[in-house]
Order: sequence, then structure tokens, then C-alpha cells
Amino acid sequence: MRSSWTVALGLACILGPLGACSSSDEAPTPETDEPEATLDEYQTRGTCAGLPRLPLETPAGVCVGLVASGLKFPRGIAQLPNGDLVLADMGGWALNKGSVWLFARGANGTYAKRQILSQIDKPSGIAVGPDNLVYVATPADIFRFDPYETGRPQPRLKLVVRNLLGGEGARHPLHHLAFDPKNPWQLYVNIGSDSDMCESEQFAAPCNEAERAA
Repeated sequence: MRSSWTVALGLACILGPLGACSSSDEAPTPETDEPEATLDEYQTRGTCAGLPRLPLETPAGVCVGLVASGLKFPRGIAQLPNGDLVLADMGGWALNKGSVWLFARGANGTYAKRQILSQIDKPSGIAVGPDNLVYVATPADIFRFDPYETGRPQPRLKLVVRNLLGGEGARHPLHHLAFDPKNPWQLYVNIGSDSDMCESEQFAAPCNEAERAA
């Protein structure tokens, strides 16, 4: 049986450095402001639906193809209606180092990689809305844009939500996005806790999360 490849499986852990798939949503201490350097290239063998094949153990009838490498700190990915992909690369924990990339799917199944947004502050969540626009979450805001807008250096950004709870300065500032399949104009956003103070009795300061719950 010929091996098959699906976007969901193939993109789970192959879009960036090997460590990116297990990186935490928790903001690091100042001493570890950037992600650790890891391997930028993958060893491939053969092809998988036109893509370089990764020699990973998979169930029968399934293979994993390498879509792209060379990204710094990928956090989220979404598929556009035409099969193209958009990806949020956080870039690290420093301010305004993030970017958004478009992967245009070709007739042979491979993808052409193009950066469409730069100098974005820690983009993490990314989703395609019912209007076919791309929605991106940063620690403080959610914005949307047309990934195919032309005639400008970068697409125009329209602010959707500002001043998210658990934003910049919180211990867990990253957000992820999901549209409700039954009510497509309903957008779900996760909010991380402000701190880790509730995890240990060693902290003398009050636990903000518990105070709000009370």
C-alpha cells in the first residue's frame, strides 16, 4: 500500500527546530530570553506525497513529509480554503521579533515559503475565520488580515480584540485561537494565569487568581 500524507500530521512537529514542539507557553526568565539553538536541518529519505520524507516511525499507510525548515520559534498554524498554510513564528521572547509566513501549495504538492508579516510581538495563536481572513493573537491583542493583499509591503492589520487578560507582563502570556465549527463567528481564546504564585506556599504575596475566584 502506498503511504499517504496529511497536512495535520505532517505539520505537527516538522515546521521548525526540533525543540519547538515541546516548548512551553510559560515566559522564561530574563536569562533565557531566546529559544535554545537546535538543529535547523532534518535528515530526509525518499519522498512523501511529493515532499521530502522524514524517517519517522508511523502507522502503516502513513508517512510524514517535511513542509519547511529554518523557522525560529513556530507556535501556530492554520490552513486556508485553497490548501495554502499560514504560520505564526514567535521568534523568541524578545519584543517584536515575531513573524507570520504563508506557505503556498504548488501543483506538485510542495510549498513555497514567504514571509508576509514581520516585527510582530510574540504571535502565537493563528486561525482562519469564516471571512477567510487570518486571525492572529499576540500577548495583548488579536488582529486579522488578508494574506493575499497586494500593493503594500505588508497586509493591513485590523484590530479585533485589544487588551487581552493575561497579556504582556503575565507569566503565561500566549494565546491560541479556535473558531466554533457550529457557530463560525464565535471565537475561542485561551487565557493563561497571571503568575505561578498559586503553585507553592513559599510565595508571601497573595495569589491573584485565587483572589479573583473568591
